[in-house]
Amino acid sequence: CGLGMLVRHDVAAFLPVPALLALRDPGGAKRFGFLAVGLALALTPWVIRNYRVHQRVIVATTQAGEFLWRGNNAASTGTLWTRDGKPMSEELPEPLAARLKGAGELEIDAIFKDEALAFVRSHPLLSLGRWVRNFAYFWWFGPDYTEGRYYPWLSGAGRFLYKSAYLFLFTA
Repeated sequence: CGLGMLVRHDVAAFLPVPALLALRDPGGAKRFGFLAVGLALALTPWVIRNYRVHQRVIVATTQAGEFLWRGNNAASTGTLWTRDGKPMSEELPEPLAARLKGAGELEIDAIFKDEALAFVRSHPLLSLGRWVRNFAYFWWFGPDYTEGRYYPWLSGAGRFLYKSAYLFLFTA
């Protein structure tokens, strides 16, 4: 959960699930305690880094705004790629690219967050559907708009075996 929160803040919304399960089971409180310790261990180095660099507590990544924007913009595919197979970060709309030029780490985060939230406010139902899509891609596999360009050595059978192993581990 801690590592997942560095990538997606919304993973935190699922933390009440193990807490509620802990209330049902006498040994659950101990397991939830281990989960909480693991969460803290995973986040602590990042929180310390952010505090040393920015002189304030930032619990998760300072790229959260960009991650939010990647899923909530007009060209969003739910992946890091455009439908043409180019990196999303190289295909920024010109007005957004101009705002980002010369900005610092926290400014960049705020600019992306503002852009994403403006899209969410103007397209609430579309954004909800994209959240569901992006959440599914986070836990499973998104489409490969690069047409296998980045892992040519991995055949279709290899991808199938990997997904099968992932599904087994996810459900075990």
